[in-house]
Amino acid sequence: MNFSLLKTVGICVLIFCARSPGCGQDKGKGEWNAAVGLYAVEDVATAAFQAFLDNLFGTHDEQHVSKPVVFVTYKYHISERFALGGTTGFNGNSKSWDHYNRDGWRQRTMTSAMEGTLYWAKRPGFDFYSTAGAGFYLRERSYYETQKDTDAGPTMYLAPVGLRFGKDVGCFMEVGYGYKGIFNAGLSLRF
Repeated sequence: MNFSLLKTVGICVLIFCARSPGCGQDKGKGEWNAAVGLYAVEDVATAAFQAFLDNLFGTHDEQHVSKPVVFVTYKYHISERFALGGTTGFNGNSKSWDHYNRDGWRQRTMTSAMEGTLYWAKRPGFDFYSTAGAGFYLRERSYYETQKDTDAGPTMYLAPVGLRFGKDVGCFMEVGYGYKGIFNAGLSLRF
């Protein structure tokens, strides 16, 4: 098979697709967000249950906080009050409530989820909203690069308070709990 011919045809198809007008989406309906979250908890159900037991019995003395997690989110505004989208994020040094937090274990987590956003108030240059999301995480644990363990599970995010400032380009901040952290903030681009 002639790969140079296939490569040329592929490049021509990409150029044609890039030049053709995009009619798949109305103007002003799409939004990209890039954010950094603090105190992220991917394994929400286990962490909440463990925190409840720890508070009840006072057993867990050594609790670790994860480093900031980075997320990229796309939202499509279905109506004036509701947007639906997806998000993907990476936590380079996640922590959980189990024994993997101590003695040289390192955890990295990749999270993907679907999210829905309900807008309570929309004004020019200002939005007040709530966001909820559900998806899954993949976590790799390594012990000084000699042992590796991988697991996966469901995860969720609930942010009852979200604020966005700006029209086409803006900034936002959310307060919630789950895979994006307790505090999540970043930049937003609507197109």
